[in-house]
Amino acid sequence: MDRFKLLFIKGFQRWLAPDWVVRSIYEIDPTDLERWGIKTLLIDIDNTLCERSKNVPDWKAKKLLREWKERGFNIWLISNSA
Repeated sequence: MDRFKLLFIKGFQRWLAPDWVVRSIYEIDPTDLERWGIKTLLIDIDNTLCERSKNVPDWKAKKLLREWKERGFNIWLISNSA
């Protein structure tokens, strides 16, 4: 059973490895995402949308996510902290 869990987790982590990394979420042009056929975004909350010490995005990040959602993107916020 432990071996199965380990294999599952390793596969899952590989699936969640980023295809694209930017210094700031504000560098992402949604027009490029649309052109590339990207419809779903998995966005890390910790130290990406929020400062490391906070757990809620600021107004600027919320506005950006709302705009992307209105453009038709599916947005999933993820976290690796407990």
